[in-house]
Order: sequence, then structure tokens, then C-alpha cells
Amino acid sequence: MVRLWGRRGVASRDEFDRLVRPHVEVLYRTALRMTADTHTAEDLVQETCLRAFRSFDSFTSGTNFKAWIFRILSNLAIDNARRNAKATFVEWDDQEASDIWPQTQSGFSRSPEVHVLHRSFMNDAFKAMTRLSPEIRIVVALAILEEFSYQEIAESVGCPVGTVRSRLSRGRKQLQRELDEYLPVKKTNIKG
Repeated sequence: MVRLWGRRGVASRDEFDRLVRPHVEVLYRTALRMTADTHTAEDLVQETCLRAFRSFDSFTSGTNFKAWIFRILSNLAIDNARRNAKATFVEWDDQEASDIWPQTQSGFSRSPEVHVLHRSFMNDAFKAMTRLSPEIRIVVALAILEEFSYQEIAESVGCPVGTVRSRLSRGRKQLQRELDEYLPVKKTNIKG
């Protein structure tokens, strides 16, 4: 028999619900950035919540729930990325892009040219993200896109802060190399 509610019972369900709700959207965005597939991302979040709930008895009240649940997601997402290493990237439509980078939906009106360039950048940026190793990709997603602190990332992925800094540095450099066409042109002094 599978024990769903643990030894804490109904109070445990309410406490779990209260703790997990603020993180579901960020869990989903992170899973989407890791998988490049909305259905797989939804499945990862569902599996994350299910595993977290089943092992909620092992969570120590008063400790960092965010890090605890993201550790579960990180492990699942990295395992999934390794299993599906040869998955192909499908271009995102505008809604999917806004799911991944919701802060890109601003109130100002964009010209068609800016919209096309923005969409092109979003797709290229996501392709570049999927080429990062899963261990680096999760760190980049949490640091750059979700603005986790180094300590929160370290707790979430289960490695020292120094390793987080190293992975983030490598990820930034790789993304910069792959997206250099979108970077502003550097002025050079050409003497003739």
C-alpha cells in the first residue's frame, strides 16, 4: 500500500499545499527550460510535487523548502535530460516563449521587425540553453532566469557554492559564444 499522506495526516496536506503553491510557477518555468517541451515540463513538475509530498515527512519544518523541492526537480530534470540527450528542438511560438521568459511580455508595442528579431533571439537563446550540459543548464536557469542566490542554487542542486560559480561561469561563456551575433558590435579603432 502506498502511503500518500504520511504520518502527519490532513494537517500535513495543508502544510504541504501552503509551502508548494508559491513555487509551482517557477518549478514549471525551470522544467520547461530544462526540457524544451511543455508536456514533459508539466510531467516533471507533477512528479516533483508527488515525490515531495510522499517524502514530506522527511522535510524538516523551518528549513528551506524552496531548496528542498528544487533539489527534487533538479535531480528529475537532470535524469530526464540525460535520457533524452538526442531530443530535437522545436521552435517556440509566442505563447511558449512567454511561458519560458514571462518578463519579456512588456506593456509597450513592438514593431514587426523588433518582434521578429525578439522571437529569433528567444529561439536561438533556448537552443543554446539546450546545448548546455544538464548540470550547467539547471544552474544557469536558476541563477540568470530565476535569480536564485548562489547559496539557494547550491542547496537546490546539491553541490558547493564554488561549483555553482564555476558552472555558471562556464554556462555564461558558452551562451555568450553561441549568441554573439546578438551582442552589440564592439567599436574598434581602425587606423587607415
